[in-house]
Amino acid sequence: MFVHELPWSVVDPTGRSFDPTPARQIATALITPATGTRAIDRRALEAAIDHALAAAYGAWVSGWTWSPTEPGNGGPVRGWCCADHSLRRDRRGAVEASIEAVVAALTDWWRILGVLAARFDELHAATANLPADRAIEHAAAALLPDVIAWTGTQDAWHRTFETILGWYLEAGGWDPLQTRPAVRAVIDGRFASWCEPDEAAARAACAALGDAVAAIADLGVHDAIDAWRRIRGSAFAIGLVEPSAAPVVDDGHLRYLRTIDRPRDPARADRFGAALAAVRASALAGEPLTLARLAAWQAIVLGVEDAAVRTTDAYARAGRVRYAAMDDLARVVAAAIAEANSDEPVAIRAARVYLDLCFYHPFADGNARAARLALDHVLTRAGRALHQAEPIFAIARAADDRGGAAGFAQAIHRLSGPRTS
Repeated sequence: MFVHELPWSVVDPTGRSFDPTPARQIATALITPATGTRAIDRRALEAAIDHALAAAYGAWVSGWTWSPTEPGNGGPVRGWCCADHSLRRDRRGAVEASIEAVVAALTDWWRILGVLAARFDELHAATANLPADRAIEHAAAALLPDVIAWTGTQDAWHRTFETILGWYLEAGGWDPLQTRPAVRAVIDGRFASWCEPDEAAARAACAALGDAVAAIADLGVHDAIDAWRRIRGSAFAIGLVEPSAAPVVDDGHLRYLRTIDRPRDPARADRFGAALAAVRASALAGEPLTLARLAAWQAIVLGVEDAAVRTTDAYARAGRVRYAAMDDLARVVAAAIAEANSDEPVAIRAARVYLDLCFYHPFADGNARAARLALDHVLTRAGRALHQAEPIFAIARAADDRGGAAGFAQAIHRLSGPRTS
């Protein structure tokens, strides 16, 4: 479940509609044969349902299992408990009950998103003329009781508050790369699982949130390359379980290209699709990933003859993030890309090279697309693909977030599986 990592732009229901029919069809197709077996790997079945729902609806559906009983991340969805208790075969009517539980949970999640969208609009209108600190304090104080009611203050319910307040801020134009760490720093240690905060504690926390987020406007320019080089060597010292054996039946990257990229810009999507085909041909031929190959694919992406490594500073996030010029940038990037061909776990190699290209920012344009191509090359060469791409590509990441880099590798690990074509 990646819902707490997704930006509001992905989960916002505005302008969309919801039909539960595909959800019922998916649940029926996956649950009916599984519950007829002697033993069920319920967690694997839940993951298969999640992948299929995401393919049908989009990444926003990942909140359907975000229940109050979710360990370490108690959420608002009351239609679900957990895989072990909601996917059953040991009672009469178990198949039908399990199918209906999936549909009910997804429907409840859609309802909650609608409530949040309306609530955000109301709060933004009500606080439009207030100073930033007071506006955020007011919004936090209004959202906190909703979260308490939804979660019942069960395990780590405050993470839900953190996520929902982050979405509110993003919907109001705040940069989530800056606001999310500020919100987490305030909330950490102030609230406890299974315990509703008293009025004084809640009021103090909301005031502190207003002060912390409002202060972000005074932050200076952030040097992404320097920040990334400080954590890169230690960010991926993590343990990974055996990779998923569930085959990828609907290629997540191709689906992202079709459903996200193409509606935005068909011509740009065509160029990226051509580059992705070249990337996969190279990977299937066993060729290692190199800067020269990546630059050739980047030229296809950009529709230019040559995609050279940049020689001047680059900026992002309205000028708040700088990628400084380096005399040896081409050498540094080439060495980083070469590490993607090592014998380390594939998810670590894929995550690291993706972030390398985001944070070293070697090209004048299109670095996020170059990162996608490099990640896909690593996975394809290892015989793997993504079940879902939206949680991988849609989430903005910070160069100084060591935990976020490790979590990114874990996400790739969980969202990838063996290629079927």
